[in-house]
Amino acid sequence: MRRLFALVALVPLLAACVPESSKKPPDAQLPTTYRGEASTQSSMGAIPWQQLYDDPVLQKLIQQALVKNYT
Repeated sequence: MRRLFALVALVPLLAACVPESSKKPPDAQLPTTYRGEASTQSSMGAIPWQQLYDDPVLQKLIQQALVKNYT
């Protein structure tokens, strides 16, 4: 009786470990543009931070943080 119980418990556990062989790999073709439209605008990341933040106090704080970041 114990062997039968062990067999009944072991078979589903072993069957769960077997991967399905009918899966095909995912399609690796990526779209050429994001959301279907090509962007003609420049990125916000291309703007220097000095032009992005025109407040002199904020520019001074950022400059101090950049200098002290290296030490």
